[in-house]
Amino acid sequence: MKKAILFFSLILLLTNLNIVKGENVFIVKNTNPSGENSFYWAVSEASKFGGIIKFDLQKEDKNFDGKIWKILLRDNLPIIERKVVIDGLSQNEKYKDLNSNEPLIVIDGSLLTSDSFFLFKYEFEINGLKLINFKNKD
Repeated sequence: MKKAILFFSLILLLTNLNIVKGENVFIVKNTNPSGENSFYWAVSEASKFGGIIKFDLQKEDKNFDGKIWKILLRDNLPIIERKVVIDGLSQNEKYKDLNSNEPLIVIDGSLLTSDSFFLFKYEFEINGLKLINFKNKD
């Protein structure tokens, strides 16, 4: 009986940690406009498979100004086809002392031709990002 309780407790714990669920996590590791580990890449993958986008940008990144990381998008983002969470606050876990008044990540849409940040067919959530220069910020 104790083994059964321990087994079910472990399953419950792993489920809450998303290990059993198999939730996809895509990590943005650079501010490049495209390519592996870019924001565009993470959104593309997450839009196909669903999941969470997290950030692990380094201070050595060329688009870090000492307070924020700026990502200049050059291509329109894909249509969101699955449930996606963009967790910009994940960057704060590592660098919470840099800029306490503003988000650490700025997404710049000044080069885009679409009217909005995202086109979506499914549920999504965004937190901890500052969006600038988008034609429609609704």
